[in-house]
Amino acid sequence: MRILGLVLLFSGCVEFLEDDCDQYVDYLCTCGVDSCDDLRQAFDGSDPAVQEQCRIELVCFESVDANNEETCSIVGTPEEDECLSD
Repeated sequence: MRILGLVLLFSGCVEFLEDDCDQYVDYLCTCGVDSCDDLRQAFDGSDPAVQEQCRIELVCFESVDANNEETCSIVGTPEEDECLSD
């Protein structure tokens, strides 16, 4: 029973350690934005509300990419605003 408890505790910690804003910034930096260091600094230690916004925007970008069958398909285009305004 203790092992199961430790596994569940560890699983919860791993999920907690995932940083949606880190993933969001990684995506943008992969797409060639100029201000990676500034973005990393701006989102470092973000509160849960900002983390949620990062997650929502990343999901939007990745969804558009999947539909376009192309990575970074809307970063730097007018369509990018559609993801940012949601």
